[in-house]
Order: sequence, then C-alpha cells, then structure tokens
Amino acid sequence: MAKLWAKPFYNSAKWKKCRESYIKNIDGLCQTCLEKGEITAGYILHHIAPLTEENINDADITLVYDNLKLPH
Repeated sequence: MAKLWAKPFYNSAKWKKCRESYIKNIDGLCQTCLEKGEITAGYILHHIAPLTEENINDADITLVYDNLKLPH
C-alpha cells in the first residue's frame, strides 16, 4: 500500500497514463518470468529505484520506463 505522502502521485493522471502505457507496451506480462522464458501475467507495477519523499516529484524517476518493472 502506498505511503500517505505518495498517494497524490499514485492518484495523478500522469501516473495513471504512464502505468497504463507501460503495461500495454509490455503486453501485461511479468518481466521476471519472461527473463526465464515463462509467460505469466504481471501483477503490480513497481519502481525499481524506490520512491521517496525526496524524489516523488522527479519525473525522471517516477515516470520513466527504465525505472519500472512489472512482476507477478
């Protein structure tokens, strides 16, 4: 569950658009499983570099595909 300070970000239109676009771009598949040659649906989109109160407003961390991963 998102921290209280992160809720405005996760409720933002920018995040929802980025999330939807990213998941669609990878066909909604678990990236960890794909690396093993398995096909499994992804579950919850994660930031590789965790979001903090200090970086929550940095779009280069919060909204870039290179910092996102969809495991199952």
